[in-house]
Amino acid sequence: PPSPVANPLPSSTPDAMAGGTPTAAVLAAASPPPPPPPPMATAASPPAAGNGMRGVAQPGHGAGGQEVVLAASSPAASPEAKVRKSNERYANGEEVQIGQFIFRCRAVLGRGSFSEVWSGQAVEDSSIGEESVEAALKDILCHNMAELQQASFEASLLQRFQQLASPAPGQVAPVMRIPRYLSHTVEREPNGAWRMRMAMSRVPGEPLDSFLKRVPREHEDAGVALRCGVILATQLVRQLGPTLERIAPHAWHRDVNSHNVLISDAVDGGRMRTCMGPEETARRTSFWLIDFGLAVDASTWPQLWPNADVAGDCRYWPPSSFLMSFYGADEIVTHKGLCEQYQTRLDVAGLGLTALELLCATALGGGMLADFWVACTGSQAAWADLLLGWERYWEEVTRWHTMIFQVFASGGDVGPLYQQLGQERVVDRVAEHVARMRVLLRACIPHAEDVETKGILTVLADMIDENSSLDMREAVAALTPAEPSPTPALPAPPAPPTAALPAPPLPSGRSPTPQRQPMAQPPPQQSPQHAQGMAP
Repeated sequence: PPSPVANPLPSSTPDAMAGGTPTAAVLAAASPPPPPPPPMATAASPPAAGNGMRGVAQPGHGAGGQEVVLAASSPAASPEAKVRKSNERYANGEEVQIGQFIFRCRAVLGRGSFSEVWSGQAVEDSSIGEESVEAALKDILCHNMAELQQASFEASLLQRFQQLASPAPGQVAPVMRIPRYLSHTVEREPNGAWRMRMAMSRVPGEPLDSFLKRVPREHEDAGVALRCGVILATQLVRQLGPTLERIAPHAWHRDVNSHNVLISDAVDGGRMRTCMGPEETARRTSFWLIDFGLAVDASTWPQLWPNADVAGDCRYWPPSSFLMSFYGADEIVTHKGLCEQYQTRLDVAGLGLTALELLCATALGGGMLADFWVACTGSQAAWADLLLGWERYWEEVTRWHTMIFQVFASGGDVGPLYQQLGQERVVDRVAEHVARMRVLLRACIPHAEDVETKGILTVLADMIDENSSLDMREAVAALTPAEPSPTPALPAPPAPPTAALPAPPLPSGRSPTPQRQPMAQPPPQQSPQHAQGMAP
C-alpha cells in the first residue's frame, strides 16, 4: 500500500538551481554512460531533489531533501592533491572530481538533510572546450539500496535525454527544457552507505514559486495583470508540455509544481521582471523543468503503482492522489476516472494546476488586486469568481500541507493527523474545489476577448479533469497558433457542467488511515484522506 506522501513540501532548490545566469555553453558528453540502473524499488525512494523521501515529504528540493543523483559510473581518475576527498563536504573554492571532469565549487545553491547542491565551473579539461561553463553539482548520500536505485533511475533518465537537452546550433532553447547530464560518480562510504555525485548544466532562472512571491508594482492595472497571467500560463504549457510528452514513454515525473519549474528571461537569461507588459512577457518568458527525484519508470508503473508511494507536493495533487494516499488502490479502482488519472495523467494534472496557479496569482497581483476583483460586476464577475475561487482552494490546501509538514518535521505520528483530516473530509474537499475550478474556468470562456484566452481556459479545465482524455500533445496543439487565416475557426467551448455528481461512497464504517507509516526522516509532505463520495 502507498505511504502517506512522498514529498508534500516544496524543495528548496532545483536541479538546475535558481537564480543562475544562462549557461554559456554545454559540456560535451564525455563521461562514459552509466550501467543500466538496478530495478526500481517500491518501498522507499530517496529524498529527491526538490522533494523529500518517498513516504515522507521533505522540504528542500534540488538540494533540499535528498537530491537524487545518477547511476553508478566508472571510477573517477585519481584526484590531484587539491581535489577534495570523497568524504569531505563541498566548500567555496574547492575542486571536486565527478567522472572525468574537475569542477571548482562556487556557491551553495541548496542544502538539505541528505544532500546539497553547489554551483560550479569546469576546470582543467580541454575536452570541455570552455572553462566558463556553469554546472550544478549534486552531492547525495544514499543510506540503502532503495535510495540508490531511485537516484540511479534519475541519473539514467537525464542521461537518456542528454543530447536533446543541448540546444542545436542557432537554437535559443533545447528540445528538452531540462538540465543536461554531464557526469557522475558513485562511491561506497565506510558506514556502508553510498555517496552519489552528479554534475549537470545549470539552467537559468529562479523557481516559479519565488517569482510569484515577488511583490508587483502597486499601480498594476488589473486588466494588464490578467492578460499577463493568461500569457504566462499559456507559455508554461506550450514550453513544458513537449518536454513531458517526450519523457512520458520512459517515465512519469510525478512532481510537477511551481518549485520544480524555473522561469527566466529568454533574452538575457536573468530573472524575469514582474513589471513587463503582456507583449514583452510573451516574448521573454522561458520555463525549465527540474528535479526528477520522484520519477518512476513508465514501463513498470502499470504493475507497481498499487504498492508505490504517493509522491510530490500535495498542494499540486489532483483528487486521485489524495484518494490513493488516504485509502489506497482498493478504493481508487472503484473510481474509473480517478484511477486512470493516477496511473497515466499525474503530470498533465500537475502542469495544469501549476499553470492555473500562475494565471490566478499573476492576475491577483500577489493579493494586491484582490479588492478590485471582489468588487467586480458584470462580465468581469466570472473572472472574479475564478480568481477568488482559486484563492480559497490554495488557502485550504496550504493549511493541510502545513499541518502534515509540522508533524513530519517534529518526528511525530501522522496517524492521528490522518484521522483528523479524515474528519475534515479532506479528500472530498479537494475534489469539490477542483471540480469547482473546472466549472469556473469554463464559465469564463464566453467572456474571453481573444482566441488565446479561450484556449488556455479550455485546456486548463481539461488538464485538471479526471474524466478528460486530453494528453500533452493535444494540450500544446490547442494552444499553438494556427496558420494565418482571415477568420480562424474555434471549436465551441464545452458547456459548463451544472452540477457535480457524487461518486460512489466509500464502504460504510471505513475510516481513513495512512497506507504506510512514514519513514523516519526529516520534513515531509502531506498525506490526505477521503471520506464519503468523490465529486467528479
